[in-house]
Amino acid sequence: MNALRTLFEFKFVSLNAASSVITLRGQQPALEAASEFLGQLNSPRPEVLLDMKVFQVSHTYARSIGLHVPDVFNLFNIPVAALTALGGQSIQS
Repeated sequence: MNALRTLFEFKFVSLNAASSVITLRGQQPALEAASEFLGQLNSPRPEVLLDMKVFQVSHTYARSIGLHVPDVFNLFNIPVAALTALGGQSIQS
């Protein structure tokens, strides 16, 4: 109740603990903000934790030491490439 009075400046805040009801009187935008605030208090904590490491690569440093990291790679399907190299012959032969 004190948080609602302090944060949203409500003049009338009433708590009925027996029925778990909070009664507020105030301006419509403040009531909507208080409703969202109370809804977030009831939500459970997230169960997923992301542990991330971020690395920055300096391309100018790599170039200055004469290193060129290729950014294009060729992939081959080995069985098809083997058949092409054999000229259509059987793989077993």
